[in-house]
Amino acid sequence: EILVTTDESSNAEPLLDETQIKVDANLKPLLAEGKIPMVSGYFGRNTDGKLMTLGRGGTDLTAAVVGYALNADEINLYKVEYTQTEDGWLDEWQPGWIGIVHDAEPTVTIPVMSYDIAAELAHFGKKVLHPSTVFPAIR
Repeated sequence: EILVTTDESSNAEPLLDETQIKVDANLKPLLAEGKIPMVSGYFGRNTDGKLMTLGRGGTDLTAAVVGYALNADEINLYKVEYTQTEDGWLDEWQPGWIGIVHDAEPTVTIPVMSYDIAAELAHFGKKVLHPSTVFPAIR
């Protein structure tokens, strides 16, 4: 009951001002008590309370919107991009791989990325991050 969205199921957009009200009322008191709330991503409710889904990138977008509403200093999204084996699984995970593991060279990672670079990669089609995820983080 945190994320408030538009009325477009499977492609809903977060409403930042309305979500801010929900975060102020529901999450901030828990944090003030020292509790760590669990917020699921990808789902929200429209202004009438009907369940909506955000579509591709919805979980990351949820994290960015909640980070925005909490005035977080940073938002961490952990991603792995890889080439699949025939059965669709990653062959192995190497200890120490942190950040975005590049598909072409899995031994190279990008441990930290600015919002601007992330937005540019997403805009030009890198599927590891949806373009709309970056906007709340920048704001």
